[in-house]
Amino acid sequence: MRLRLAAVVVLVAALTACRSDRVDLVYRFEEGDELRYRLEADAATRWNLGEPGSGSYRAEFTVTETVRAASGDEAIVAVTVDPVSVEGRGLLPPGGETRTFELRVGARGQLLEVLEVDGAPATGFDPDELAFINTARPKLPVDPVRLRQSWPAEQQLRLAATTQELAVDGRLAGLGLDDGRAAARLTFTGAGPLTRTTQVQLGDAELVGSSSTTGAAVLDLDGGYLTSASSRTESDFEVRVLPEDGAPLSGTLHTELRLELTLLD
Repeated sequence: MRLRLAAVVVLVAALTACRSDRVDLVYRFEEGDELRYRLEADAATRWNLGEPGSGSYRAEFTVTETVRAASGDEAIVAVTVDPVSVEGRGLLPPGGETRTFELRVGARGQLLEVLEVDGAPATGFDPDELAFINTARPKLPVDPVRLRQSWPAEQQLRLAATTQELAVDGRLAGLGLDDGRAAARLTFTGAGPLTRTTQVQLGDAELVGSSSTTGAAVLDLDGGYLTSASSRTESDFEVRVLPEDGAPLSGTLHTELRLELTLLD
C-alpha cells in the first residue's frame, strides 16, 4: 500500500507541476554510469528503374553506453554496438562487426564531437564518415516546456554526396509513470528535402526527393535517461542513373526505416 500511495503521489506531483510550471527535460550523466539497450532496425526499399525490384534487411544490436567523464552539461560517453543478428534480403544490411565510438555529448541530446572510432582518433577519418555517427538520444528542448508544448529538433546532414534537412518538432505529449518511476512521453514529427549522389552497379546515381519521420520516446525524469524510443522514416526519390555506357535511366525509389530502442535490465 505504501508503494502504491507513493506512486500516486509522484504522479500527482508531476501532473500538478506540469499544469502550473514548465518541465525541464534533460539527460543526466554521472561518471561510471552504464546503460544497455536493444536496438532493432528494419529497412525496406522498392524501386523501378526500367523494371521493378525490392529488398529489405532486419538487424538487432546491443548498444552499451558508458559515461567516461561528466562536467556540467557535457559528458564523454563510450558507445559499443554489438550485432546480435543481421539478415539481408536483396538489400545490403549494416555490418556484422562490433563498432565502438567515443563521443562528447550535451545534456539536450546534442552530439558535440566525435572523439574516437573503433579505438582510433576521429581526426584520422573523413568528415563524411563521421557525419553518420550520432547518439540514439532524441533532441530535447533547450528551455523547460509545458505539457503538449513543442520545440524545434531539426536534423541536418550536409556531406559531399548527401544533403538532408528535416524540420522536426518535438512535443511533450504526456507525463506519468513508467515502471513506477516519473516519466515524460515525447513525440517527434518532421519532413524535409533530401538529395544524394551515389554509385550503383549501373553507374553514378542522382537521387532527389524528400523524407518524413515520426517518433516517440519515454524519458525517465529523475534518472535523465531513455527507457525506450522508436522512429519510422520514409523517403521517396526521383532517380537518374548515368551508366558508363548507354543512355541515362530514370525511375523512382521508396525507402522505409524503422528503429526500436529498448532499455535492458
